[in-house]
Amino acid sequence: MLSYIIFGRYKVRDEKKLRILSKFYISATASRITYNSISRFLKIPVKTVERYSNYLEKVYLLFFLNNFPSQ
Repeated sequence: MLSYIIFGRYKVRDEKKLRILSKFYISATASRITYNSISRFLKIPVKTVERYSNYLEKVYLLFFLNNFPSQ
């Protein structure tokens, strides 16, 4: 059901990369990661990582926390 929502609604071209990205996020919970590091790891453009991550957040599969500067 979830894959139908993501792949149908957002017309993702590379389903394999999106699946790998979602597994990566699940395995890296509570870790600081950047779009750049994920991009290098998956060998896909940073914009694609941002877009796919946004899709996963919109269907409530995950959510992101912003960094707060320490004082």
